[in-house]
Parts: sequence; C-alpha cells; structure tokens
Amino acid sequence: MGNIQLTSRDIGLLQDLYQQCVLSFRQICGRHFSNVGRTAASERLKALKNSGMVQYFYVGNLIYKLQPHRVGHVYMITKKGIQAIAPIFKDCFRSSPIPLNTTSLPHDLLLTEVMSAVKKRFPKSKLLHGNLIPDDMLGNIKRPDAVMLDRNSQPVVALELELTRKTGFRYREIVDRYSTRSSIKSIIYFLEDES
Repeated sequence: MGNIQLTSRDIGLLQDLYQQCVLSFRQICGRHFSNVGRTAASERLKALKNSGMVQYFYVGNLIYKLQPHRVGHVYMITKKGIQAIAPIFKDCFRSSPIPLNTTSLPHDLLLTEVMSAVKKRFPKSKLLHGNLIPDDMLGNIKRPDAVMLDRNSQPVVALELELTRKTGFRYREIVDRYSTRSSIKSIIYFLEDES
C-alpha cells in the first residue's frame, strides 16, 4: 500500500463513504466527480484503493423486484481511511468500517438517495446512518435506518426505508418500540409505493 496526498475531494469522498457505509461507483461519480469524466474518477478511486484508504467489491447486477439492476463496483472506507479523516471529521463514532452486507445492498444504496433527499429538503439537519449510531444511544429500540440529530447530537427523528410490506400490526409494534425512547419524537417512513 502506497502513500497518497489527500485532496479536499478525497477527504469529502472518504467522509461520504464513512457516513453512508457503502456507495456505488455511479453514486460516487455523481456526488464527487460530476465535473470530470468517469475515467478520472476510476483512476482516483484506484489510487485511494492502492493507498489502503478504500476497498471495493464487484457485485455486477443486483436482483431487485425480480429485475436486474446494474451496479458494478461498490466502495467502502477502510480502517486506514477512517484514521485519515478522524482528526478533521469530528463525528467518527466507529474506528472500524461497517462490514458489507450483500443481502441488504439494494436497501443500503437506496438509503443513500433517501438521506440525500432529506438533506436537500432540510439543509440544516444533521443526519446519521443507522449503522453508525453508538449502541448506548439506542437504548432498547431497534436500530433505525438513519436518524436526524438535534443540536446536542441526540436522535430526534428516525428515518425508515421500507422496501418490503409490513402489516399494520408490525408498524404499530415498531412505533410502540420507538415511543419508549424519549429522544425519538417522530418517525418518517419512506415507502417504495403507496400500497
């Protein structure tokens, strides 16, 4: 693994990989390389991989709703990448990356888009991916997909992305579990369709 001089774009990318846990090549290009070509993005990602800051996995196509969706490579931050941004990125709760879970990959990639839409709608909000929430902050509630934090970095709004149908009873059960956690004031469900 070689050394690399990190640019401000690299730091932003590493922060994004930390915050989102996993990003596809398409998402990275749109979020960090929109003003350059895909070749330049690919070369920079390769340099970050060779330096040990990121890792990638080839997943090819994902089957979602019985349809293939081309994903290609997905990228994740490594422990070395987290160590590189820790001094400048104050919100690092974990010192190790979240392991890749291929069974939830369609959900995780879509969650990135949901969190981006929420951030556009509420630009001053601070969002935290559910996998990054420290266990002691959760109490006895299920780990939400993401949370909106208040000024004191306490979760006040749970964000839930639902790609599978649940019964009304199951939703009530989830809401009841959240009601035992005093800091969570609201739950926003993002559903794939209205049915």
